[in-house]
Formats: sequence, C-alpha cells, structure tokens
Amino acid sequence: MAHAIFDSDQEVSVSFERSDGTNLTEVRANRFASCYLIPPAFLSKLPDANGWSDSNSIDWANKLRVSCSALAIALREAKLIDQPAYIRISRLRVPRHVKIDPELPESLNPTQRLRKEQLLKRGLSDVTARPAPCCVKSESASAAR
Repeated sequence: MAHAIFDSDQEVSVSFERSDGTNLTEVRANRFASCYLIPPAFLSKLPDANGWSDSNSIDWANKLRVSCSALAIALREAKLIDQPAYIRISRLRVPRHVKIDPELPESLNPTQRLRKEQLLKRGLSDVTARPAPCCVKSESASAAR
C-alpha cells in the first residue's frame, strides 16, 4: 500500500532478495505498514511474541497481510518484543506459496477465480485498502455490547 501511495511515479520493482536495511523505499513501506495496518490494540492481545517460533511469526504476518519486517517493527514499537526477537522476526519472509492473496479469496468459485486472475494479469483490480479480517470487529459483536 505504501508503494502505491508514495512510489506511484516510480517503475514497478519486485524484489525477492532480503533487504539489508539500506533500501529506503522498503524501510519506509515497512514502517508505514507497521503503523497503519497493524493496530497496537490488536497486538497487545496476541500471545507473548518473544516466545514465538518462526512459524508463528510468519503465520501472524500472513494473517495481517504484512511483511515479517513490518510486523517486527510494530511489535518493537509497542514494546512487545526484545531486540533479539525483533532481529529474528524481521529477517523472516512469508513464503510465496503460503501468502494469502486478498484479491483471490478462497470464497471464489473456479469460474470467478479464473476471471479474477485474468483481470489481475491485465493490471486491473477491485481491491481497496482495508484492515486484515482478523483485526476487524464483527458488527454482531459490536451490536451485542
């Protein structure tokens, strides 16, 4: 999302290399994601992140639709992890084959999925920025209060 806002005048650049922290575009994007997409109130309800396995860290980043680096930044800023955990989590990557694609949800039937994939290949999209589903209160839960 940060790339769409801040870097729209730049050519598309997809990198599968690990960042050494010197790519300021990625640093800015991860910092933006950590502030905008990961609510501190939600983070405070998670199990102690200092004890997370690599798999736990990757799972949470994937559920939140952010990079592990952005998740590590948010956890550090919320003072929920120590420096060793920050370094370990920030170096992890969500494997491509397990990433949740918000544009191709599991709820699509095969025909819908095929049509959507064809649109995406042409650069068309109908998805707008919104919080990850795990961070949104359901209306029924809010109404019950």
